[in-house]
Amino acid sequence: NKKYKIKDVDINFGKRFLNWLLNEQNYSEGYARKKIDDLKSVCADAEVNGIETSPQLKKVKGGKTTNDYIIYLSPSELKKIEKTKLVSEALQNVRKWLLLGCNIGQRGGDLLNITQENFIVRNGLELIELKQQKTGKNVTIPVLPKTKEILKEGLPYKIAIQNFNNGLKELCKIAEIDEYIPGAKIAMVNEKGKELPKGENGKYIGKGKKRKIKGEFPKHDLITSHVCRRSFATNQYGILPTPLIMQITAHSTEKQFYG
Repeated sequence: NKKYKIKDVDINFGKRFLNWLLNEQNYSEGYARKKIDDLKSVCADAEVNGIETSPQLKKVKGGKTTNDYIIYLSPSELKKIEKTKLVSEALQNVRKWLLLGCNIGQRGGDLLNITQENFIVRNGLELIELKQQKTGKNVTIPVLPKTKEILKEGLPYKIAIQNFNNGLKELCKIAEIDEYIPGAKIAMVNEKGKELPKGENGKYIGKGKKRKIKGEFPKHDLITSHVCRRSFATNQYGILPTPLIMQITAHSTEKQFYG
C-alpha cells in the first residue's frame, strides 16, 4: 500500500520484501526469490531507459533455491501403475502419457505437445525430435523398445497440463503409490500457513490462499508432470550413457543433472 521509486530498490528493500513474501504472505522461498528477480529485471530495464536506480541493485539477492525433494517413480512403481485396473478412459489416457513421458524424459509441456510428426527415421534409427519450449533446444530422443510398446495403439489424445497434473495424482492414488515421503505441495492454507481441513468430497473447508507447504505426504500427492523427466533420468542412469541422457533431458551441466 505504498509507492516506491525505482531507486528505492536497494539491499535493505530486498531484505524487507523477501521477509514480507516469506513470513507475511507465506510464499515458498523459490517463488519469493523469483519475484525479487522479476523486480530486479524491471529495474534494470528502467535503468536502460534512463531512470535512476540504486547502486546496490545488482547486490539485491534473488536467485534460485536448491530443490530438496527429487520425486521420481521407480521401475517397480511404474510397473504397478501399468498393471492397475482403470475404468476411467481419462485416467487410462493420463497413464499412457505418464508411461510415455517416463521413457522420453521431457517436461510436461513438451511431452503433451508431441504428435506423430515428431517421430522420424534417420539412418535406420527411430527417433523423436522436438524443440523444447523452456530452453529452445532441439532434442533428439531414441525410441526405446518400451516406448514402442506403449505406443503400439497410437499416441494418447491431447490433454491440458493442469488436467494431466490432477489426473496423475488420482492415478497414482488408485495405484496405491502412497508411501509417506518428505516433499512440498500446493495447498490451501490459513493465515498461519497451515493447511485447511478437507471434507469427505476432498474439497477444502473454509477460505484460504494457495501456497506451497512442506512436510511428509503420501507420494501420490506430490506427483506432477515433472516426475516424467526425473524418472527417465534416474531410471536410465547407468543403463544409457550419461551424456546421452543429458542430451535427451537437455540438462546444460552435470551439476544440473545430478541436482
